[in-house]
Amino acid sequence: MIVYEYRDMPDGEVDLPALSHHLLPLHLKPKAEFSLETGGKGHRWSPDPGSITVIPAGSATRWSWRGRPDTLLVLLNAQAVSSIALTEPGVDPTHLLLDPVIAFQDAQILSVLSAIRSELHSGGFGGPLCVESLRNLLAIHLLRRFAEGGVRRPPGGRLSPGQLRRVLDYIEDNLGEALGLGDLAASVGLSVYHFARLFKASTGRTPHGHVIVRRIERAKLLLGRAETVAEVAAEVGFSDQSHFTRHFKRLVGVTPTRFR
Repeated sequence: MIVYEYRDMPDGEVDLPALSHHLLPLHLKPKAEFSLETGGKGHRWSPDPGSITVIPAGSATRWSWRGRPDTLLVLLNAQAVSSIALTEPGVDPTHLLLDPVIAFQDAQILSVLSAIRSELHSGGFGGPLCVESLRNLLAIHLLRRFAEGGVRRPPGGRLSPGQLRRVLDYIEDNLGEALGLGDLAASVGLSVYHFARLFKASTGRTPHGHVIVRRIERAKLLLGRAETVAEVAAEVGFSDQSHFTRHFKRLVGVTPTRFR
């Protein structure tokens, strides 16, 4: 997933070749005007703030705009979306997003895009697992709305005691590694979408939230040793000491240095 935010863009136009990513502009500012040519068809619109446009992968496009728009642009890898679709019964990934969808409203997709925007502004504060979770959630909502057959909501329930023990053990054994949502789901034999829902129902936390809490708890133990804060951050899976410090202070109330 690639994310850009453009603010107060001067009037202009651009030709984009066919890409391997679905394009999702989130329109942030009123009174801007857009035009799009793709597949021999033309589109013109003045989007309301919060409206979303989706351009399927493989579409060469010509864009123009006026009114100095603010736009969040998310590029979602089509292969990643198809891989998620293959884990969901009844979903045909070849029938996803065959044509552009212009300036539509969808509260769930907007919520995910807003979270992605917040993550962009924080400089990746949530870390790779948060980004992967948001990417997968965005893909699921797109599949649910646009794929032939949709995505069936999983039945209510929780992870079995054995599944919960396996995934919690997997997390504890790999806290220092770059844990991915797909890795956690695979440890209990579930799709990422079903796993994320059942994990939260079982623990009260998202997978990402649980991993952060466990990393901070492990860090509290390690800070009593002679290791530096940077060494502790790396040992519990934070690639950036500043992100570690921000998460630590948010959960513990003081910085790692003060805690020692």
